[in-house]
Amino acid sequence: MTLKEWQESIINDKNSFETKNVIYKKILTNKIEIINKTDEDFLIHGTYLSKNKCLITVLRFDESSGWKPLKMRIDDEIIELNSSKTSNCSYNIETKTILRYNKLSTKNSEKNNSNK
Repeated sequence: MTLKEWQESIINDKNSFETKNVIYKKILTNKIEIINKTDEDFLIHGTYLSKNKCLITVLRFDESSGWKPLKMRIDDEIIELNSSKTSNCSYNIETKTILRYNKLSTKNSEKNNSNK
């Protein structure tokens, strides 16, 4: 999966909502980081689901696929993510941390034009 394909999947997933031809995505604004020592190249994306639930998507950018279990931090809370054998994986996370978000918006016409 390319970065562009992944970005489009983020905008098109079920956690988005549409109003007057604008698609909104709730992007976490909490500090998210991997705390394992690793040489792999990852992109971590958090989508707000509710005040204590989120969808964490991990995308690996180097030549290999998969990863061993990862430890990550959302603000001050440590979360463990299971290993994966693919280059991207999503995890539904329930946390004690109060989650915050901003809305990312994309005009629906831009989304439709990107598929041409």
